[in-house]
Amino acid sequence: MRIKKDVLSGAAAVCIGAAFMFPSLRLGVASLTSDGVPGPGFFPFFVSFLVIGLGAALILKGGASKDADSDATFRIDDNFKNVFVTVAAFAAYLALWRVSDFFLSSALLVVFLNFYYARSLKFNIVYTIVFILMVYLVFYRFLRIYFVI
Repeated sequence: MRIKKDVLSGAAAVCIGAAFMFPSLRLGVASLTSDGVPGPGFFPFFVSFLVIGLGAALILKGGASKDADSDATFRIDDNFKNVFVTVAAFAAYLALWRVSDFFLSSALLVVFLNFYYARSLKFNIVYTIVFILMVYLVFYRFLRIYFVI
């Protein structure tokens, strides 16, 4: 049996949407107060709902397609390798974040990804400093959100 690319992509989108929808329900979608402000799960729930809907539409489109070129073929090429290395880097980032702080682990992630994707040393240094500074200013100073895992 051959699987169409759109069906495979749609199924992945539905799974990802569902993976984020159920935890958002535990956060609470409805307002808990009388001011009518939605709960913390409101935005993640509706974004997940949208992703599931678009994934279902993609499954239907792929199932109705008669195009022979739309069959999924799996090859390990540079794009696959790049996705794998990036996902592995984020997994290492989360593991490092647990034993160090947010800024150190984020800086190491950004430096590694910039070197992996062949950015210049100058770009890497400037980008890392600007990225960490912007995250600090926006989350720590302006929004008062402290990252703790």
